[in-house]
Amino acid sequence: MDNLYIHDTNKIGRYADGSFGAGDGMEYLNHQDSYLKTVFGMIGITDVNFIHVNNTAKGEEAVREAIAGAHVAIEQAIAA
Repeated sequence: MDNLYIHDTNKIGRYADGSFGAGDGMEYLNHQDSYLKTVFGMIGITDVNFIHVNNTAKGEEAVREAIAGAHVAIEQAIAA
């Protein structure tokens, strides 16, 4: 099957109530990233990177910090 979509790289924003990112101790429970990579891979999108906003259930301060971290990640992704 030929790829239906060709692009250099793709960024996906995703939020979670908890923290399932790299090094967070609960990373093994993050099934969304691998699932989405598989689905996108089926249509030819193979270079997928995620920008996470985690801990959204831990209060307003945690949400502000998570969003600020995501903004930094977005700026770095755009600059790359």
